[in-house]
Amino acid sequence: MATWYNDTVVLDGLLDVIRQGSTQVWLIEAYTQGDSYAIVPGNVVADADSAIGIGDFSTSTTAPGGSGFDREMDFLGAAGTASATSTLHDTNEGLHIALTNGVDTIYAVTDETSNQPIVIGNPVTFPSFTLRTLQPTQI
Repeated sequence: MATWYNDTVVLDGLLDVIRQGSTQVWLIEAYTQGDSYAIVPGNVVADADSAIGIGDFSTSTTAPGGSGFDREMDFLGAAGTASATSTLHDTNEGLHIALTNGVDTIYAVTDETSNQPIVIGNPVTFPSFTLRTLQPTQI
């Protein structure tokens, strides 16, 4: 029996938690899946110049694989300032972008792919990126 989620309740619900809870965007040097919030602030090399909010995201229905019920949310990007110098932009480790409430929760982390140099005090561009929730595949 095939299983589908009601996209407006389940799939949008997950994205809504990220959109409504995220107030800060950070550029971080290191992240391992499952890292606790306590670890991540020590890895910040840049943050957005102003708080982010619901208006910094957009959501849409997508149709990868033809299902038409997968959901996407785009982070629209932000401008920031480097608080430290990092040389990881040109290494295999790379940098990551974290969406957080700035208090106790990391909502999402993705790779930062622009390879922009990070020098303390310099401007930093947080590029747009897409988060996706998918319908399960039939087994």
